[in-house]
Amino acid sequence: MPYIIPTAADVKARFPEFATVNDQIVTTFISAAANEVDPSRWSEKYYHVAIMYLAAHYMWLYQQQLLIQANASGGIGGGGGAGSEVQTFLNSMSWEDFQIGFGSTKTNSGGSNMSWAQSSGGAIPLYGKTMYGQLYIELRQRNLPSVVLIG
Repeated sequence: MPYIIPTAADVKARFPEFATVNDQIVTTFISAAANEVDPSRWSEKYYHVAIMYLAAHYMWLYQQQLLIQANASGGIGGGGGAGSEVQTFLNSMSWEDFQIGFGSTKTNSGGSNMSWAQSSGGAIPLYGKTMYGQLYIELRQRNLPSVVLIG
């Protein structure tokens, strides 16, 4: 199987929660993810999937930021301000033998009370903020094993 960059249709098929997102927006996030997933360092088995999980991670963060901004300006529910919340829409996710569960995700106008699932293995903290980022890190750890040089 050659190294193929996924399409918007591929991402939407794997992640139906993004089915209503415009294809051009999905493609933009796929391109950003593809720039981070170097085919010379990834196996063919995980390359395609890694790009999809990383693109989904970017899209989820983007959507959450839009919701927070709209809520703060009174655009969602007419409220905004103190006490406003953005909730995650999935409690867990699995792929092959990966399984990740999530706690609640809350934010208020002060930016406190956030409870995010954390990624394992000392991953870049931002990846731990979404289930997609966590699964991307799991894939990366499987694909890019640690190397120890003994001299």
